[in-house]
Amino acid sequence: VGLAIERFVANIFGTADAPGAPSFLGRWARRIFIFNLVCLAWIFFRIPTFSGAWEQISGLAHWRWIPVYGVAVRFLALYAVLLFLLDLQMEHSQGEYLFALRRYPVRVAAGLAFCALVTLFGANTANAFLYFQF
Repeated sequence: VGLAIERFVANIFGTADAPGAPSFLGRWARRIFIFNLVCLAWIFFRIPTFSGAWEQISGLAHWRWIPVYGVAVRFLALYAVLLFLLDLQMEHSQGEYLFALRRYPVRVAAGLAFCALVTLFGANTANAFLYFQF
């Protein structure tokens, strides 16, 4: 819902090339805000009770640093920078969708291959899909 609202608002105010459109930093600030809003909303999907979700959210204000967080921050920074650079390149080349300029049979074959990979690599119960609790 958050992403849909963000896209709707972006269409109302125009695209990046339209006069009065948000600047590069404005677009990224909007993306970061919506991403964090959606991540916060995911808590309500993961926690089985509403009160438990609020307990998790209130716990965000009271945390303490443990050494393993340092490793996690380094991995997160590495992946975030790489994905950010990839997104910048894709935005610059107008190739936001990986196979958008390919022929239709290639796109269908790639989609089927990705579905097969998800099925093969996701076929375990170690990390059950979060929506199965509903």
